[in-house]
Amino acid sequence: MEDLKKLLHSYEAVREELEGVKVKPEILREKVESLRKLLTELEGVTEAAHRRKGEALINFASGEISEAQLADAREHLNTVLRQKAEAREFLEAAGKANSKIQKSIADLSQKLIGSRHVLFTEIASLLKTELPGDIGLRVNRIYSALNLAGGSGSYGAFLERLFPLAPHAERQTIERAILDEYSFTE
Repeated sequence: MEDLKKLLHSYEAVREELEGVKVKPEILREKVESLRKLLTELEGVTEAAHRRKGEALINFASGEISEAQLADAREHLNTVLRQKAEAREFLEAAGKANSKIQKSIADLSQKLIGSRHVLFTEIASLLKTELPGDIGLRVNRIYSALNLAGGSGSYGAFLERLFPLAPHAERQTIERAILDEYSFTE
């Protein structure tokens, strides 16, 4: 039972990690949307900063403004250009980050499927121990007797006749009971 608890804990840890990663694309999308709006705004600001610098050069050459005022116009243009470059870099990085996040989601999804498989295989093994020890021999004897009579068919068909599959609703009830019994949350 201790192994089962470890398997369940492992499954839950992977599930929680996956849930944490699944929110990242939306967060990234919001950042990208915000940055695209900023880039659009910066286009207009860049044009105005270029005009301001051009006018400042003319005004400085004609002695209408100081060198400090010209430097201020140049610095403003450089700041806007730097902001645009940084925004574009982030957008490029966001594309790569999105690919990385999607790969992580796919990897964790596969890991979760594997963890679930191992967990429920262990649960099936535990449930199998509840069967009477000679049940396998009894089933094989029945199959062999029918085989000798010439009418057993395939083993799978034989088992289906011997142990008919419960209706879907009943199987769902049984599955829910197993999930509850082993404190499993999906």
